[in-house]
Amino acid sequence: MGNLKSTPSTTSTKYDVFLNFRGEDTQCCFTDHLYKALCGKQIRTFTDNQLKRGDEISPALFTAIEESKISVVIFSKNYASSKWERLENCGGLACLQKDILSTVLNEEDLKLDSPTIPQQIKERLSGLRVFIVLDDVDDFLQLKTLARGVDGLSQRSRIIITSRDKHVFQNRCVNDDKIYEVGGINRHEALQLFCNYAFKQKHPIEDFKVLSNELVNYAKGNPLALKVLGLSLNQKNKQEWESAVDKLRTNFNRKIFDVLKISYDGSNDVEKDIFLDIACFLKGKGKDYVAKILDDC
Repeated sequence: MGNLKSTPSTTSTKYDVFLNFRGEDTQCCFTDHLYKALCGKQIRTFTDNQLKRGDEISPALFTAIEESKISVVIFSKNYASSKWERLENCGGLACLQKDILSTVLNEEDLKLDSPTIPQQIKERLSGLRVFIVLDDVDDFLQLKTLARGVDGLSQRSRIIITSRDKHVFQNRCVNDDKIYEVGGINRHEALQLFCNYAFKQKHPIEDFKVLSNELVNYAKGNPLALKVLGLSLNQKNKQEWESAVDKLRTNFNRKIFDVLKISYDGSNDVEKDIFLDIACFLKGKGKDYVAKILDDC
């Protein structure tokens, strides 16, 4: 991969930055200059140009990703077509798969030479009876990767997977009779939750009672939708409440996404920009971390 040099290949070193790029697109221009600038500032930077590119991704690469403080992705014309770059971005799943196996096998320093689970580990899993919860899985690749790590468990084991998107399970990975849809909270609890955020009390204000009940109906018992709607209408006048209800009335088949969009549409430009920043760049990060980043902006 050209003349680009990386920091020493031993992954025991903690890196400040992991550079993720499509070599033939950017290496001799932007990436090369960026790498030299980072090193010139004594910022420990890892690039993958010294790692062998074969059918199996080197465990050293996953280790480097895990041990880097941040990952800088350099998008280019052919970036998405590179299998290697896509797998680098999936390194987090490989790390999570390893963490699950380490916990199940009670082996802290578990060695995995590749993303494929070795036969000896599968044999150890076959005799175990465990209970695992995989929370908030949002795409099929996640489910497939994580399931591959525990598919050798005893039939007496139980694995619960939660997702907000039922289509995640509709790829022959989970039998239809094993999929359960969690219902919303009951009517009384839904109204109380909505009012807690809209009025800071358990019951609606008299002039807003009819509108409150209609909004609660559209939320269909979804706690997040109730919370977001309540917060977005807090201290708003009756005309603004009626406008929100009118938007939902235009289509009786509104889904939760459309209910939540009412809150977004009612935000000012700064609030919308903050929302988009979080959605695009801070997805999956903890609340405290996101708050700190936004406070520093």
